[in-house]
Amino acid sequence: MPITEAIAGHADAHPGRTAFVCAGESLTYAALADAALGLAHRLGAFAGGGRALVPGHRPQHVVALSLHNSADFVRAYAGATASPLATAVLDPTWPERRVADALAELRPAVLVTD
Repeated sequence: MPITEAIAGHADAHPGRTAFVCAGESLTYAALADAALGLAHRLGAFAGGGRALVPGHRPQHVVALSLHNSADFVRAYAGATASPLATAVLDPTWPERRVADALAELRPAVLVTD
């Protein structure tokens, strides 16, 4: 089951239950689902007509996430995977050159950072 379906299912069944706690911040399933859907809709504007995955991906069909482990990462990942864009996760602790090379290859429409 895709993570977005699992979050939506939990949000429907148990909206007030805690979905996660990270660095003292907690979020309910309902709040996580709302945040994910909000970001997914905003990212959808970059999709240009649907999901395209490698091989033959078009650059406008990729969102890159480069965030440290945090509540923001969880919200961003949930939203990105709910969007029509392919999602690439880049480790923010990578050396600058490695991140630059990955971005040059991916050519994402959107880069989400902290």
